[in-house]
Amino acid sequence: MNVDFEFLSEQPIENVITCLNFRFDKVVFFGYTDTVRKMKKQTRDFLTGHCGVSEVLFFQMKQHDLQQVTEGIRERVREERSAGNKVFFDTTGGEPLLLLAFGIMSREMKVPVHSYEVKEKAKLHLLESTSGESVREIVPEQKIRLDLDMFIRMYGASIEPRRKRKDFPTVDIREIEDETFRQMIPRIWNMWKKYAGVWTDFSDFLKKAHQYGAGLRYEMTTQQALGIIRTIQATHGGFTPKIAKAMLEEFHKAGVLGEYRWNENKQKLLFAYSSLAVKKCLSDSGSILELYVGQQELEHSDDCRVGVRIDWDGDPHDNPEYDVENEIDVLTLKGYSLCFISCKIGNVSKVALYELFTVANRFGGDYSKKRLVAQKGVTRAEQ
Repeated sequence: MNVDFEFLSEQPIENVITCLNFRFDKVVFFGYTDTVRKMKKQTRDFLTGHCGVSEVLFFQMKQHDLQQVTEGIRERVREERSAGNKVFFDTTGGEPLLLLAFGIMSREMKVPVHSYEVKEKAKLHLLESTSGESVREIVPEQKIRLDLDMFIRMYGASIEPRRKRKDFPTVDIREIEDETFRQMIPRIWNMWKKYAGVWTDFSDFLKKAHQYGAGLRYEMTTQQALGIIRTIQATHGGFTPKIAKAMLEEFHKAGVLGEYRWNENKQKLLFAYSSLAVKKCLSDSGSILELYVGQQELEHSDDCRVGVRIDWDGDPHDNPEYDVENEIDVLTLKGYSLCFISCKIGNVSKVALYELFTVANRFGGDYSKKRLVAQKGVTRAEQ
């Protein structure tokens, strides 16, 4: 049996990265009391559930007590070796006291040491060992590829399935994998750039027009259409019948709308979306920015999703009032690094920036990245 000895870190990826790449039978963690209490369950669940580890043990160590730490490590190494097991030390992410203890015990008991430099693609470092062995020579390799669901579960949380979110209009990044809709994204994006100033008004017009039809096809009188436009004008002022007609015509020519007629003689307006995904995209003003960013990220990410809702404790309740959740506009994974992207078509508030940093630090840790994509940028007052 191959046994990995590690220092328990508050950065979850540091606790599992060795077992994502090597098939260990057992992992023994040494950690401080608060860290063990906080990280024990989620670490054990991930290692046994995803990495094929059969047994995970945790031993609490006192801070600033090198003798207690070294004696604890020495005792456990002897136990494993007396059972015929091979022992390895992993010093990824260790604190100075634990690293010193591992170094002392490695030389005294001839235990091979390795560590990972955790970035997007982790680099394995094999430290010099008096045993003449290394993890690469003895332990079978395995390459477990993380996806976003696995990564978030590593933090003891979960991504809420979209099928449970009937109120959420944004198109999932998975729908971009459909070739027809994927081709629509740049076309809609170009229209967004051309009409950015009235895009929210146009989306509002489409949503209000949905009362005059069902599915993908909608038909109303021109007076009904003009009434909707006048209602929107009363609030914002920039959206006019001329602009509405121009946008509908351009979408029809681009194939985004499968059918369109504004007949002044018969006083009828008819339009039909080319697909349900297009309907969701056009009738939610923020969707196209998120989808375009997501499509670009998908080209160079291992996993990418739009409109991700994270449940903090990984246990969605029947009563949503008991859930603590955060929503991320675009979430990507590349190697072992998450990127949290916030997309804003309006003004960017300090609250939005605080939320972005909070969720990224909670579920990405030291290796996460944060990006803001804003139509209007960030004002000086908010920087």
